[in-house]
Amino acid sequence: MATRYSLTTTAGESVLAVTVENRGDVPAHAVQIAVDVEGSSFAGATRQKLGVDESVSAEFPLTGFFQAPGRYPFVIRTYYKDAAGQRYTALIVGFYERQPVVKPDITIQGVATAVPTEGKGRLTFFLRNEGTVKRNLDLSLYLPDELSAPREHAVLELAPGATDSIVFALENYSARTGSRYPVTLVSRYKHEGGDYSVAGTAFVRVGTTVSTEVKPRWIWFILCGLLPVVIITLRLYERKKRLLTE
Repeated sequence: MATRYSLTTTAGESVLAVTVENRGDVPAHAVQIAVDVEGSSFAGATRQKLGVDESVSAEFPLTGFFQAPGRYPFVIRTYYKDAAGQRYTALIVGFYERQPVVKPDITIQGVATAVPTEGKGRLTFFLRNEGTVKRNLDLSLYLPDELSAPREHAVLELAPGATDSIVFALENYSARTGSRYPVTLVSRYKHEGGDYSVAGTAFVRVGTTVSTEVKPRWIWFILCGLLPVVIITLRLYERKKRLLTE
């Protein structure tokens, strides 16, 4: 399923328009689009059958949710079944930007992972504060219905220039072997009266081994964080060595 959306505001009324296209090779059944925004949920009508390359659309009024300036997340889920009745979830996170827009200074990098069929795994995200002030982050993990996590919320304090990681336990609730799901972590924080957010995605494969990898830039961030510690340790060692020889 491929999901597209647009959010327009006219005369103070905000409307989210979502279109989902079946890009698979078989028809999808019982297709329904649902949206979660700021603690509220909305669901569109159910399309009984969606053929290959066919699309279904739905509109959701979101007036009143975005009051202060900032960057606000919303979650779009598309539920559907195959011919055998197996249920699937397609999930994406979108954002609504209310002026004045400020680019978030938090970046998130997910690490690809795997969970066994009817088993458990671990999901890791790296977060970096590229700004000049400390950020108190409110973190929310968004999963397809086929996966579950004992903890889907966390808080993290991140100093300027710092990189940290957070790990979530995962459990395969009903996903089939060989399926692959994007899982999204959203970080929110306050900035000068506004509410700002950013997302990072990791891919979870079910029943197969995925070599965990961190992109080179994240290795660089981590090494940059460790370098001052190494330099200070070496300087203390040299100072101690001089004192002993004097």
